[in-house]
Amino acid sequence: MGSVLWANTLHEGVCTCDQNDLPSLLANQKKIDKIMMAVGAMSVSDMCDMTDLQVNADVIEMPDHMDSTDELMIEQGVWVDLKIARDSLVKLRDHLEEQKPRIGLIRDAREDILEELELTLRFIAKQDAVGTRFNFAYVT
Repeated sequence: MGSVLWANTLHEGVCTCDQNDLPSLLANQKKIDKIMMAVGAMSVSDMCDMTDLQVNADVIEMPDHMDSTDELMIEQGVWVDLKIARDSLVKLRDHLEEQKPRIGLIRDAREDILEELELTLRFIAKQDAVGTRFNFAYVT
């Protein structure tokens, strides 16, 4: 398996992972980030945590007292306010639906990205408690 993104939430020290692979968001991240900046939204890159990738590439070590990269991500990972993430992803979705920009060189990945955004927004809707944090984790 190559790298993909997974959506995660963090609330009161508990990490909830959607575990739906989001390969199109990852593969088209640079183009998506440009669109998000243009519509005044937080970029996908700013929502991404690389803990799992860094542990698997031996860039950082997993502490002996931890059993999973999720535990390390909870303590040291990149997390953003859930409302800001949701609002940013909604802006992206709306732009893709209304403007219909082509994303991808060989084939247009816009529909795949929209599908992945809907999966993520449905996941977020179930996790919408005050103080909840969000990230996309690079998973290898």
